[in-house]
Amino acid sequence: MPTRKLWLVRTFKLLKGGGPIPPLGLLSLAAVVREAFGTRYEIRILDTGVMGVDAVREALSAGEADLVGFSTMSCEDDLLHDLASHVKEVRSDTWTLVGGPHATVLKEDLLDDSNLDVVAVGEAERSFVEFLEEFEGERRFEKVAGLALRSDGAKIRTDERAPIGDLDELPFPAWDLIDMKAYAAFANWNGALKAEYYAVMSSSRGCPYGCYFCHNLFGKRVRARSAESVFGELKRLYEEFGVREVHVLDDIFNFNAKRAKEILTRVIDSGMKIAFAFPNGLRADRMTDELIGLFRKAGTYKVNYGFETASMRLQKVIGKNLDVAKAADVFEKTSKAGILTGAYFMFGFPTQTREEILESIDFAVHSSLDAAYFFKATPYPGSGFFEEVHGGEHGKRPTNFAEHHFFSFARSYGELDAAELNELILLAQERFIFSVRRLWRGFWKAPKKWRFVKGVFEALALGLQAFLIRRLIAVPKKDGKA
Repeated sequence: MPTRKLWLVRTFKLLKGGGPIPPLGLLSLAAVVREAFGTRYEIRILDTGVMGVDAVREALSAGEADLVGFSTMSCEDDLLHDLASHVKEVRSDTWTLVGGPHATVLKEDLLDDSNLDVVAVGEAERSFVEFLEEFEGERRFEKVAGLALRSDGAKIRTDERAPIGDLDELPFPAWDLIDMKAYAAFANWNGALKAEYYAVMSSSRGCPYGCYFCHNLFGKRVRARSAESVFGELKRLYEEFGVREVHVLDDIFNFNAKRAKEILTRVIDSGMKIAFAFPNGLRADRMTDELIGLFRKAGTYKVNYGFETASMRLQKVIGKNLDVAKAADVFEKTSKAGILTGAYFMFGFPTQTREEILESIDFAVHSSLDAAYFFKATPYPGSGFFEEVHGGEHGKRPTNFAEHHFFSFARSYGELDAAELNELILLAQERFIFSVRRLWRGFWKAPKKWRFVKGVFEALALGLQAFLIRRLIAVPKKDGKA
């Protein structure tokens, strides 16, 4: 049987928050294809974030691929359709597939684009392997659970696929398919790196909490890899790829304290010198003094917590249900342990008032946090937030998802309009950043001092820009007054 060419494309748009990180989902998908088919598929990963859109378009122009799979975020929807159209223009018989949170929720809607052939719904590893088996055989794709596709011109959904029960069964990601050092050249959600380059890792899937802004791709049941599996992957990254820094992307790594302790203890006992960061947002109310100590001993230098708001009323409304006082205590203890400590804040939720936003800003400014990230509340497809805004009897799904990201200037769903909300976000950044105490503490904690100083000067430039915007541009209020 001839070797087929499978190109996996990560669409990426540069936003304010940072550049592309290694495409873990595609690396995992490539690994399961290799495990199932050996060398029958020649796999190539194309990343618009690293290569640029024009370079990816040029690579696709060769028309060599038998299948092209896309991994796309909602705000990259237009880029997905553009590249899929290009694939079909070059070679009309190339199969195009798309997966990820955006695809999982929109499902049949994406099939309105005739340039997309198949949508993977939910976790794609098992679905994709079975799809390729049918692709090689009788092509009875209706038999494959977890897909949306066309059959005789009609859009259909196949049976729902159950989440993967034992994540230890999945092979380690195919890291040899990308250049890790290329990703280190870009800013990332974590901030400055401690090592020359880094890898990303997922040790679990799913989250049991009811935050209504979450797309909930992996479900409400936490499925965790064993400590042995996680440590095995870390050891492989350390020994085979020379990795000395790992960013853990779990939704809630510290959900099971016993498992977290075992993983961290294995790393400590191994003697491996790995710098760890947890940029995706740990749960503050599941962090203990013992865990904080083990995080630090294992090499953790940066932790971000999902916090969202200092308003207890809003904590309940959005389903986060954090104890604000307890979270503040955990922030202080994490920071005092010598770990750079950050937290995420969201502004613009339905019913959120100006006073509640100012309450969150005051909390951040007077907290022990080393970093605070002030985002626009964003109704991602698949979330309760999205259904509230775009669903219901009179709801209408958007046709343009370009503004579905944290840094949109055009959106607000609370009591403030977008212009007022933008003004408050600038105010939050000004007040938080320009604290002598925070700057001094951040300098001593920073893994690379020169990068920290560079970042401070960039922040000063942004602060000056914010000052000019807030004071030289009249911001319209709801009553029409400036």
